[in-house]
Amino acid sequence: MKALKLISSAVLLIVVAACTNEVLSPVIPEIAPTSPAVREPTSRIDPSLSIREQQMTDGNNVFAWDLFRQIVKTEKNKNIFISPLSASYALSMLGNGAASSTLEELKAVLGSTDYSMTEINAYYKKLTEYLLKADGATVLGIANSLWMNKDFTPYDTFVKTNKDSYQAEVQSLDFAQPASRKTINDWVSDKTYKYIPELLDKLLPTDILFLINTLYFDGLWSTQFQESKGDFTGSNGTKITTQCLTNEKYYRYYTGDGLQIAELPYGNETYSMVMVLPEAGLTLQRALEKCAANWNKFSSGLKETLLRMSLPTFKMDYSRELTDDLKALGMTRSFSVEADFSALAKAPLMVSEVLQKTKIDVNKYGTTAAGATVIKMGLTSPGNEVVKPTPVDFIVNRPFLFAIRENSTNALLFIGQIEELK
Repeated sequence: MKALKLISSAVLLIVVAACTNEVLSPVIPEIAPTSPAVREPTSRIDPSLSIREQQMTDGNNVFAWDLFRQIVKTEKNKNIFISPLSASYALSMLGNGAASSTLEELKAVLGSTDYSMTEINAYYKKLTEYLLKADGATVLGIANSLWMNKDFTPYDTFVKTNKDSYQAEVQSLDFAQPASRKTINDWVSDKTYKYIPELLDKLLPTDILFLINTLYFDGLWSTQFQESKGDFTGSNGTKITTQCLTNEKYYRYYTGDGLQIAELPYGNETYSMVMVLPEAGLTLQRALEKCAANWNKFSSGLKETLLRMSLPTFKMDYSRELTDDLKALGMTRSFSVEADFSALAKAPLMVSEVLQKTKIDVNKYGTTAAGATVIKMGLTSPGNEVVKPTPVDFIVNRPFLFAIRENSTNALLFIGQIEELK
């Protein structure tokens, strides 16, 4: 066994420099499930993964960057925030019902070609158990569910596997009744502490089955920030004055390849936000390509460095239908009449839509983020003397990338970019 090297989530942003002011004491965030006063960091115990499990994590991170890059192609100069981990959970549950080339395409997109569904299921079960107990100061919620129309009956083995490996809740509803949509949306809202209040806007007569994952993260900064005003210049050249967080502390930091990268830890430092700031003149698109190609290199190159930090506070809601993105990555059969979900049910099924909604709030206390993914299915039609070094400026005052990750495994939970602040 080896130490996990996984990124739970990744987000990319661009921020502006700020001044410093008085240090604010933490208070209860608006929707935090518990008060920071009772959320004490627990001792950090990194998990261990086998070589194959670590390779699976690396493959999942490739999927995370590939999905984000694909979205950026069609959302030019826009703020984006996704949860690749939420999508991976939902797609892996779907894999338990797929067969033949449909399953092989799905596994290839997830970066898990060389693994059986038994290995994939065991990996996600192990990952979930670790992530949920990794830090007492960080509230993390992972929930999965299967919702089926009352006249549809999946195979027992499909249901049992997803209940055992993903702790999926299973419920049969009459999709023709308006109350069914509310029941599903209420479940998602409850699991995300009302951050995703409405995942489904309607139920269609063709809907047979929904596979849903929710991911909720509420982390308190390990080190408090001061607040002040600062400037931020968006990708269109517009400059605004915004609220910023500042301090001068030691952070894990990397510089090179035209990038400044800083890791901002939460709680016991199991989780962190990784900020990627391109040098002036380097586009976010180019920075993204560098991150996708060299993420492990950049992560391992982070070194303790005194930084004069300034970053803007921000909030963001994002919604994206991922169907075309997944097709572009090679997962085509699942959405066609050629789909083979013969391990799910006797009825001929296909995926009709994959939708994800996310939300993030970065403030003086920490970060709250949530994501929900639904897969909709229907029938086929120096010396001893301590010398303080000169601090390196890390001033986020232009578009940037950001990610939220679990540090020991390097698993990516969220990835985003900020082109403009509103």
